[in-house]
Amino acid sequence: MRSLLKETLKFGAFFSLFATVLLLVDFYGYDRMSNTYLVQALESGEVKENIFIGSSKLKWSIIDSLLSEESTILAEGGQFAFASVAVLMKLKEHHLLDGRTIYLDLQEANEISSGYGQWWYFSESFIRYRYANFPDYPAEHWPAIFARVVRDITHFGPNAGQKFRWRPLEKSISHLSVKADKDSLETFKNEFDNCLVPLPVSYRNSLLRINTLFRKLEAQANCRIFVLIPPYPKSGCLSDYVKIFGRGKIIDLTQISFEYDDFHDNSHVNGRGAVKLTEYLNSVMGEVSE
Repeated sequence: MRSLLKETLKFGAFFSLFATVLLLVDFYGYDRMSNTYLVQALESGEVKENIFIGSSKLKWSIIDSLLSEESTILAEGGQFAFASVAVLMKLKEHHLLDGRTIYLDLQEANEISSGYGQWWYFSESFIRYRYANFPDYPAEHWPAIFARVVRDITHFGPNAGQKFRWRPLEKSISHLSVKADKDSLETFKNEFDNCLVPLPVSYRNSLLRINTLFRKLEAQANCRIFVLIPPYPKSGCLSDYVKIFGRGKIIDLTQISFEYDDFHDNSHVNGRGAVKLTEYLNSVMGEVSE
């Protein structure tokens, strides 16, 4: 029995040491990133005066050639709130936030079950930068979170980089027979306008920490950070975000006059919707720069 206990303790010590080494490598050595546009920006060391960060919802919504001001777009698929903030921190570490204006889409989603293979940000969000905490989640979710962190720090795949170039979503995945559901879109809008679905507690707590992080970054890098509310919010309402970030830091994209024909599916706009959203962002950037 004592021998078994001794061997178990040895294994535990070895595992802890091994995990610590992997974390150190992930944080200070090779950190696998799945955002191809971020990789390109870090390798070139160049970003424009305006930076857009967000999920695929933002990626397919901004037509770069129609933007009135030079911008760097770092929006990728599966990149929800945690990953978006991780992108911001990577830019900070490479001194690429100085004097910039950042527009960040904090798309609300289940960070634990979603992500579509975008693993690289999990150790950063829970361990390095701590804008997400284990106690925010019920204990039954901890194994899944732990698994995502382990998957993150043990993934040493190559980083591919490319420049952002917008294409209409319907042309990029035309082989998928998807379409928007009018009733669902109207329900989302009604629930958001009338504050019918509260923000999840774990997400709200993360947003509070993220807001503190934003204010520190603005002071350190002399930058400005604005939060974009996407035109297809799944929970919360404008007042929820205002309480956390302040009215002057919120850009509410739900106010754009979208129609049913502007959506590719319930989460993405099509080319027609992207034109409207880009035109709206042009007016917003003009007001911000005045």
